[in-house]
Amino acid sequence: MSLVSCLALLACSPARQPSPTPLSPTATALIATPKPAKPTITPTPTITKTPFPTRIPTRTSTGTIDVDATAKAFLGGDSILDSDKLKKELAGLGLPNTGALAWYSVEPSEVLLTKYNETQFIGAAKNLEFANFILKVDVTWNSKSGLAGCGIILRATPPLSTGPQYQFSALRLSGAPAWDMEYWNNGAYVASITGEVKYNKVISQSQGATNTYHLLVNKDKLAVIANGTKLGEYTYDKQSKGIIGWFGFQESGETSCVFKNAWIWQLPDK
Repeated sequence: MSLVSCLALLACSPARQPSPTPLSPTATALIATPKPAKPTITPTPTITKTPFPTRIPTRTSTGTIDVDATAKAFLGGDSILDSDKLKKELAGLGLPNTGALAWYSVEPSEVLLTKYNETQFIGAAKNLEFANFILKVDVTWNSKSGLAGCGIILRATPPLSTGPQYQFSALRLSGAPAWDMEYWNNGAYVASITGEVKYNKVISQSQGATNTYHLLVNKDKLAVIANGTKLGEYTYDKQSKGIIGWFGFQESGETSCVFKNAWIWQLPDK
């Protein structure tokens, strides 16, 4: 996002003086004092605001961490999370609760950005593939720039930096909190699943704030719940399954995204 400034310089030069008539030897020359030149006038710059883009159209990735060392796969046995409690949580949010817990994070994962126009990716859930599921995660963000955000990657084909994928992005801006769901491929924006950037004050924009997200990915249905409030539900069918990941992006300054208390509830394929 940029602001366009236009500066115009207007310079006025003195009028050209005619050549003086030659003086006779006995005449006394009367030389007029020239008028001072008019000063150059610099008008006040005019600033034109441009609409907020869905995302930075091009960005430089500083790499992908394909394996999240702070995560652990859970594919059977006893869970540290209570399945009955999770079923009640999902039902209370209006989400389906058939299926079972498939993965949970053991420790927080952090994306730290310090460069201009930077994006960082972190793989989650040991790069296990998921088709139909509900993902829950708490995201804490801090940033020092005007445009920055934290996001979640869904149904991605490796590698995370370039593979086709769904991306949920929460953006930190001056004003109302912004979010959207997008489809990316070859490291570039392809389409907006939500149709446009959305705004909802239920997402806390405060420095150091933690927001809880539940993301439903079931067949061609995608739904977003933030802090217990449903933000929207959409249909999109480009990716049938894939891996999960976290990411952060910024225009400049320094940004931190911390992902914690994450789990995936796997839904039946049929």
